[in-house]
Amino acid sequence: MTSDNKAAPPVPPAALTVAEFSQAHGFGRNRFYTLQREGLAPRTFRIGKRVMISVEAARDWREMMERRTAELQAQHAASVPPDKATTQALAQQAAQAAQAARSRSRILALKARKSGH
Repeated sequence: MTSDNKAAPPVPPAALTVAEFSQAHGFGRNRFYTLQREGLAPRTFRIGKRVMISVEAARDWREMMERRTAELQAQHAASVPPDKATTQALAQQAAQAAQAARSRSRILALKARKSGH
């Protein structure tokens, strides 16, 4: 074989069909159209009758979904009261900090008495 017979490297797609996009992201076409109705699907364009998603729109969609997920998780964390174990641990930490502060105060008071101040 000569170098003339080498196949060109594959060209990555610049756009995906709805089926390709859905498969690449782990869900079916129906979920894509549900996301579209909810205003949560990526930007699309048409080539004839085919609905396409550019790789840039897919990247932007993933970033948007990551931000949205982080925001929803933060809202959930803020709205859920801490469990009993967390509350107890925080109370114990606060008690330990208060005890340490009292100990430091006693030590400083003893040093002040010894030095005559």
